[in-house]
Amino acid sequence: MKKSLKFVILAALAVLSLSAAACAAPTFGQPALITTAGQSIEAATVDFHFQKAKVASILDNLAKPEKLEGVQTLVIAPGHSLKGLGSAGINETAELERVKKLVAAAVEKNIPIVCVHIGGKARRGVNSQPFIDAALEHAACCLVYDAGNEDGYFTDFCAAHSIPLITMQKSAFLAKNLIALFPKQ
Repeated sequence: MKKSLKFVILAALAVLSLSAAACAAPTFGQPALITTAGQSIEAATVDFHFQKAKVASILDNLAKPEKLEGVQTLVIAPGHSLKGLGSAGINETAELERVKKLVAAAVEKNIPIVCVHIGGKARRGVNSQPFIDAALEHAACCLVYDAGNEDGYFTDFCAAHSIPLITMQKSAFLAKNLIALFPKQ
């Protein structure tokens, strides 16, 4: 009886480890181009975590398709900021158009897109939603701070579109996740 129980436990562990490997998050190449979608400050925070994780990155809040040359991954931090839009000298329509063109160019060049939403509740809502949607539409992976996913929006969207989702209790866990997603080359 004990041998049978050991066999069942070992078999179950083997199946679980195979399942975990099949569900593992993808990995991405470096350097990564980091930009905002909505001109929120979070792109700078994301870049800080890339530096902390020692992942090669380029921060450009106004990145256009030409900036994708030599880039292996596009990272978009969505979130609407009126102050940020004003500082950049653009309006919401122009910003959304910029993001959509950048995403389309990345898709055309087969550059994977990673959506990183660490803005919490402050970067959700009707003003941020078009920017979040633009970042998620073709995402290969999404990282989100739990406070920005309280309604399950990212969970539901990613499940419906087979996008790997990494949730974090705090944005402080971002660097640890980046090390796993962007292995040294």
